Amino acid sequence: SSQDTGALNSEAVTAAVQGDFGDLTVNYGFDYNTRKGVSSFFQVVAASDDVKTYFGSSPLFGGPAFQIGTAGLREGEQQPALDLDGRPTFNVKARVYGHALTLNYEVSPALTIKSISAYRNYRQDGANGLSGNGSLLGFTLSPMLFVDGTVEPTGVQPVTPYDGYTPQRQHQFSQELQFLGQSGAFKYVAGAFYFREKSSEANYQTLTYVLPGGEAGVNLAPLQQFFGKARSYAVFGQLSYAPGDLELTGGVRYTHDRKWLTLAGDVQPNLDGKVSYNNMSWLVSANYTFRPGLMGYARVSSGFRSGGINPSATEINIFAPEKVVSYEAGIKAEWFDRRLRTNLSAFYVDYKDLQISQFLAGTGGATSAIVNAGRVAYRGVEAEITAIPVPGLTLDASLGYTSPKYKRYDYVDPLSDETINVASEARMGQAAKLNAHAGAQYEHDLGIGVLLLRADYSYRSTVYFHTLDRLNVFNRDIRSRPDHNLRARIGLSDLSAGSGKLDIGVWGDNLTNDRNIDFGIDFGDLGYASASFKKKRTFGVDARFTY
Repeated sequence: SSQDTGALNSEAVTAAVQGDFGDLTVNYGFDYNTRKGVSSFFQVVAASDDVKTYFGSSPLFGGPAFQIGTAGLREGEQQPALDLDGRPTFNVKARVYGHALTLNYEVSPALTIKSISAYRNYRQDGANGLSGNGSLLGFTLSPMLFVDGTVEPTGVQPVTPYDGYTPQRQHQFSQELQFLGQSGAFKYVAGAFYFREKSSEANYQTLTYVLPGGEAGVNLAPLQQFFGKARSYAVFGQLSYAPGDLELTGGVRYTHDRKWLTLAGDVQPNLDGKVSYNNMSWLVSANYTFRPGLMGYARVSSGFRSGGINPSATEINIFAPEKVVSYEAGIKAEWFDRRLRTNLSAFYVDYKDLQISQFLAGTGGATSAIVNAGRVAYRGVEAEITAIPVPGLTLDASLGYTSPKYKRYDYVDPLSDETINVASEARMGQAAKLNAHAGAQYEHDLGIGVLLLRADYSYRSTVYFHTLDRLNVFNRDIRSRPDHNLRARIGLSDLSAGSGKLDIGVWGDNLTNDRNIDFGIDFGDLGYASASFKKKRTFGVDARFTY
């Protein structure tokens, strides 16, 4: 039903028109999408003894039982959030639309001028249910306890680990101008880029802070709000030289970013911050064609992730740019009259001033600190293979292995206020070391249409969602263990339907019914951690009519 977690109704329209006026080509596109649904169910999977005692007492006051468990619940209760008019809701509503205009003018065979303009607008209002429980009851004290120390009982009231309602707004405009072309053995592109955006968010939070001992709690309603602006300017150029089987490429990009942020809500008086950063990135690459269908390449490039001001903090938290140098080499090949394709690559990526978001929570609600923790190196390999052993049958597989290693991770110990290196215990948040995939597809012409059979299996190793266990004590409890997914689809395509063609299919996802955690949050000082679980075995049908 429309109230079930994971329910989604999405309606979208896209339109595009192209005009050819001799040497000038004009493309305009528009898209509009409205979505209404209910977020995935977030379930409490671990909690401190005090939190278990406090919320576990709910039935004693006539409330529902405290829902907690490491396995995904088959059924349970969920507490609605209150929208801006005070009405209970489970829904999240979003509207996204955009315009894009591309002008392409061929001045001569050696020069083409391209203009790319785009505008996008986004707004979302919705329940942010992260408590994973129904309308619990508990004994509470006055919030003045945290203001002037007044201990005043407020009796038995509705309580919640954490819930919220979050309106979000954002719109952006970008303009890019390119000059590109080819002359003899040279190919080039040069241009300029401009980007601006405005964004805002108001996170209306409700939570119950459990006091030591678990006998009482304090209901709090922190408001976390920000208003932000950003500008980005860039110029770039790239030149390739390919006199024969060897191609050499070099490129540079200069970027200037400016950002403004105002922290509002409970931050009184409001705090304003402003930052600006410059960066020069570069690229050098070479590829060589040994024979038709066999090419090797090597590439070294640098890049950066702009610094900024953390919008999820209660103070001006400025973080510096993150810089990277990446090395990659590989071979792409086709064999046996293009019946076998192989792509192999190895890479080494060196990050400096790595930006890490450390999720925090307490009496001020859900906040974070973004820090430039240190230096980390990624080493890895990737392999892809596609084979057509017999006509109509295609086999494909891929493998990716990444081994991240922190060279340095600077952490400020809250007890000693000293900066220490905790690289040996730091994890790479939200990154899997191993990803693998295998699939098979068979196509056969039945005369009335084409029969298509497809099966896919994928594997992903363990993923942790936080970097330091010393900051997030439930990090291991909410980790996503190795994940397996089996999908299949049976379809018929190119069926005659009047003046058009019809494609229909029946599919299944997560056929092994794996109920693994797909995302988790450790709420730190609030004393618990919650997670959403992978969608259970799902079946569906799809149809497409083309005319």
